[in-house]
Amino acid sequence: GDSAGGGLSLALMISLVDDFLRTGVKKLPGGSILLSPWVNLDMDAEMGDVEDSLEICQSAREATIVKHLREYSTFMSNAPYDYLPTEAARFKQYALFYGQEPGKLHNPLVSPVFASDEQLSYLPPTLMILGGSEQLAGQCKLFTHRAQAVNSDFELANYSHMVHVFQFMGGAAEETKQATHRAHDFVKKVYGPFLGSFPDS
Repeated sequence: GDSAGGGLSLALMISLVDDFLRTGVKKLPGGSILLSPWVNLDMDAEMGDVEDSLEICQSAREATIVKHLREYSTFMSNAPYDYLPTEAARFKQYALFYGQEPGKLHNPLVSPVFASDEQLSYLPPTLMILGGSEQLAGQCKLFTHRAQAVNSDFELANYSHMVHVFQFMGGAAEETKQATHRAHDFVKKVYGPFLGSFPDS
């Protein structure tokens, strides 16, 4: 999945992890690829009044993540290089369409960056691809930092001068070709043993 779709893909996998922990029945995919996923919908944590974000925290762990989101945030610093909107109100509106109310924005099924260490540890092999100059880079890096601390199968491919979901450029940028090859190699590694043979990139 890419952008909001990447966040939804993560939310689905976290939900499947919850089902597994509750029932013991594992229905997770063999792997996933995320392109510039939107993993934090609480925009106050990154570009608004952080006190508003801290007020809806229900645990010290949530509050710590909020503080790290502010530290990691590249939403405004990368705005001159990216094409996403910079108005906090617009992103809050998008977030509330999905989260419905501010108090739900820290639910990992809405903002995967708030997933627990246990949930992250059970994610299937995952490749996250992002542009280092995109506005969501900071929250993606925080998610990666948290995931890699408990899950050795989580990979990050960071293309430093690229923007949000830069794959739309097709062959116009060498980095899109590199990212496509990286994704191909990841799929081959994850699914190749089950398919018997796999075409070269």
